[in-house]
Amino acid sequence: MMRVVGVEDIIDWYIKHDMIPQINEYDSLENKLGNLLEYYRKLKNDDTKLLDENILYWRKKTTVKAYNNCIKLINFYNVNNRFPAQIRPVNRNRTREEDDEYKLACWLNGLKQNNIRNKFVQELLDKECPQWKERNNPENNAIKQANKIYIFWKDNNRLPKQINKTNKTEEEETEYRLATWLNSQKQSIKGNNKLYIYPNVVNILHQIPILNI
Repeated sequence: MMRVVGVEDIIDWYIKHDMIPQINEYDSLENKLGNLLEYYRKLKNDDTKLLDENILYWRKKTTVKAYNNCIKLINFYNVNNRFPAQIRPVNRNRTREEDDEYKLACWLNGLKQNNIRNKFVQELLDKECPQWKERNNPENNAIKQANKIYIFWKDNNRLPKQINKTNKTEEEETEYRLATWLNSQKQSIKGNNKLYIYPNVVNILHQIPILNI
């Protein structure tokens, strides 16, 4: 029999994950806690007072989402030493992980366009990862990626592969991302998708003889 969850479980979740539970189709416990918060938002009693004392920003769904995205962005940056990208795979759907990254990148791009409605968002990001404000330069990023492909080929005498397995090593994840980006570029050069083609990127890739473009 499933145990009934309560306000203490919400606080425990917050302490453990440093995030406020939301309605989540992928996590049954978080989903229950998120629905419970929806119920508490309509009340004013000892339980809601306890939530006020232990969890900031729980009162509004939009504020909860902004806070959680801040934490996700900070964690992503600390783990990957980069900010999330709007991943556009070729001839396949995004994985759940890629989709989460895509959505986080879209949210970050919105912040850069001065769509900041909560003061704590800017304060938290300024403190934990101040580089978040830097404007994205697509051409420079593409040139860097092309150079990484070239170096990979020089070091390994082959092109990167999209390694399809659940628990990739850091090295395999890096190779996977390089391969995904390269496939997108190849399709762009052939005119099969809408990514912009930069001449300097094409020039770098043309230096790889085994790359048929």
